[in-house]
Amino acid sequence: MAARSVRRPPRLFLQVTGGNGHYRLAKPAVINVGGETGFGITTNDMTSVSPNHNGIYSAELRVDGKTVYTFAVERFAFDQTHAINAYIDYPEFLETHRWVQKCFILPGSKISLYPQSIRNGIINFNDDAIHQVQYVIKDVAGNTSNLNVEVKSSSAQLSAANKPSGILFHYDQPNEFSNDKLKVMIAPGNLYDDVDFTYSTLPKKPGAYSVTHVIHNRFTPLHDTYDLWIKPDSTIGKYAGKAVIMNTDGVCENSNYEDGFVKTKARTFGNYYIRVDTVPPFIIPVNINKGIARKIIRGIFLKIGDRLSGVKNYMGKVDGKWILMEWDYKTRVLSYIFTKEMVPGKHTFDLTVTDNKDNAAHFTADFYK
Repeated sequence: MAARSVRRPPRLFLQVTGGNGHYRLAKPAVINVGGETGFGITTNDMTSVSPNHNGIYSAELRVDGKTVYTFAVERFAFDQTHAINAYIDYPEFLETHRWVQKCFILPGSKISLYPQSIRNGIINFNDDAIHQVQYVIKDVAGNTSNLNVEVKSSSAQLSAANKPSGILFHYDQPNEFSNDKLKVMIAPGNLYDDVDFTYSTLPKKPGAYSVTHVIHNRFTPLHDTYDLWIKPDSTIGKYAGKAVIMNTDGVCENSNYEDGFVKTKARTFGNYYIRVDTVPPFIIPVNINKGIARKIIRGIFLKIGDRLSGVKNYMGKVDGKWILMEWDYKTRVLSYIFTKEMVPGKHTFDLTVTDNKDNAAHFTADFYK
């Protein structure tokens, strides 16, 4: 179980114990809370025929016997999949991969699995009293588990340290931040909640053509991409057309140079900077050798990829004629399965792989069918 302030980063994790549907805190205590507070819980459903951890069917949160939040899985639309980041404690998932289900609803949430809530499940604790908090968790068969916790409410004011320090971005309005080196534009509905947006810079990385722009922080989830422009250093010169925007997680976004800026559609907040991509994609043969003709029965397999701008296209030929090849994006394996028309004998295979900055790699090898 987790309890946290909705507007502030600090959160408190509490271990629970119990069984047979009845649970309690592992270390019984009255938990101190104050102001607007949201609760979250980590829970799984175990069946008698499988050791797998399954998702629950419903979760109900009650305060002093009154239901303030209900979550129930009746159906889940495919287009809501990415919005799951607003349903979980996203920072906790990034840091520890722990799945904490929020039991409050962010105002910009796109998930429609909340049949009942009061103030979106956010409780304002300000009366200096003790309150009873109860979870009622059910599986699809109706089996029920309960967790009971006591909390002590406080009317103390929030400290000045928790006051906004950046620019207020509204989740339901267009938001923009810009200076002479950078521009950020976020469409309405792309944020799940209002954000205290912050920006700073870090020194230039070796090989970079800009300082590192710290755009808010990676712990704030986004529903879709936003427009990002970064101005490269004047030293980029003839390499402007090869410029790409990177983030410090190693992810390279598709980028284009125009009007003195490198532009991209970024998917996350975080640290961004400019590099140039002059390196061709890589081609690693799996069952065919360059310079040594091998006998191949089923087909040709190679691994391809690009470490910066990404693979744009590939073209394979056998004896100068185009062939249909298939690329498995996850395994990076490019394959050509021989057809019945492939005649026995010696053949020549050619492959060209091009990245998004038009750097090309070539591979040629003879083989026997």
